[in-house]
Amino acid sequence: MRGASVSLISDSPAALSHAEASLRAYVGLLDALHCAAFLLSADDQIVHANGRACEMLARPAEELVGRRLTDLYPAADDRAKLARVLHDVAAHEHEFHVPLRDGGQ
Repeated sequence: MRGASVSLISDSPAALSHAEASLRAYVGLLDALHCAAFLLSADDQIVHANGRACEMLARPAEELVGRRLTDLYPAADDRAKLARVLHDVAAHEHEFHVPLRDGGQ
């Protein structure tokens, strides 16, 4: 699941408030999922990681936010593959397994 880049074309406080409420609702949906989900910025930095993602990676959200998703992969081949998937038009149709700290997936 990819995050969307949003630009406000209004400086209206009401428009900003509505955009912030929409973002909170979207994050709430991610948090309700029973699978790992990330909200990514346009340059693939983690903006939000839901609880399942933090649990699977055995890392708190504070440690994940601000990092690039590709930084989570120690092997260069895995990072390159993930980078290609992230930039693929049909990225939502791909699965990519993150190696866990205990060696599982």
